[in-house]
Amino acid sequence: MLKPRLNSGVSEIRIDVQAEGGPPQLHNEKSCVLTVNSNCSLAAMIDQYSRVSLEEEHKHLDLLAQRLKAGPPESIAYLMSYAGERACIFESEWRAKRARNYLVENHSISTSRIVTVEAGFRKDWTVEVYVQPRVDCGPLPNPTLRAAEVCIQGRCGERQ
Repeated sequence: MLKPRLNSGVSEIRIDVQAEGGPPQLHNEKSCVLTVNSNCSLAAMIDQYSRVSLEEEHKHLDLLAQRLKAGPPESIAYLMSYAGERACIFESEWRAKRARNYLVENHSISTSRIVTVEAGFRKDWTVEVYVQPRVDCGPLPNPTLRAAEVCIQGRCGERQ
């Protein structure tokens, strides 16, 4: 459903998804509203990491924290988290929260400056990092696999 707002360049799209055939631990329904602002200019991805150790992930996040601290105080980090083709339950959410918690606990970055996005699935788990100067614009997910192409098993944290 598309609802244009008069003269603002902003449209909203409501997305309702129902999944079938997943493990009972997974939610089978999810909804969200995607806001599209034609007046926004989106920043380019500044970093991406995939299949790295936790120590290497922290190095990527340390660089992000430095960038946020050096930039304008209204800038926001977007962490686009993709689960892999062989994923654990809630993998993209788990990885995004782990990254956000590291930034908050180790660099005192406010949670209001970090947006985590469960972005879907890719061959390998991946986190894309963006920094936007304005709150009203954000990157769009770009998954490369459909949920039906993914094998989900086990709980996150039991394996890397």
